[in-house]
Amino acid sequence: MTRELYDKAEQYAANVHSLKMIRELRTPVPELKACLSERARGVQKIQIFFRDMKLREEMLKVLPKEFPDLVITTSIVNNIEINSREATKGRALKKLAEHLEIPVSQTMAFGDDTNDITMLKAAGIGVAMGNADKEVKRAADFVTDGCDDNGVARAIKEFVL
Repeated sequence: MTRELYDKAEQYAANVHSLKMIRELRTPVPELKACLSERARGVQKIQIFFRDMKLREEMLKVLPKEFPDLVITTSIVNNIEINSREATKGRALKKLAEHLEIPVSQTMAFGDDTNDITMLKAAGIGVAMGNADKEVKRAADFVTDGCDDNGVARAIKEFVL
């Protein structure tokens, strides 16, 4: 990300965890287009942070129509993530299960935002957290308690123990 945006990330980070992720996983560069051209690699993900939530909601409607070959999701309250159709958590879960030599039908996945939907659908048991987005809950096989209320433990107790 550009140094300018990196230096004011706290203005866009939805919470302390998001800010920590930005600080740890992003490399500030002087100019993004020049950096991408210089590296000559494809873009892995585009992530947009919003302060204007009405604009975010509008973009969540417009972007899928404008870019139907891409996956448009969210992971926190004020962002939009744009990925290749090949770069989904569902595909990653299938690859992991294959690597571990276990049937994907024997997996359980947990999620709370729209970037988790492909993973929940791919898993043997897709579990939405109680605090999940409505669309995520509709995609899940089971809805558990929220993240702060031991929801993962409840689902494991329900299905595994």
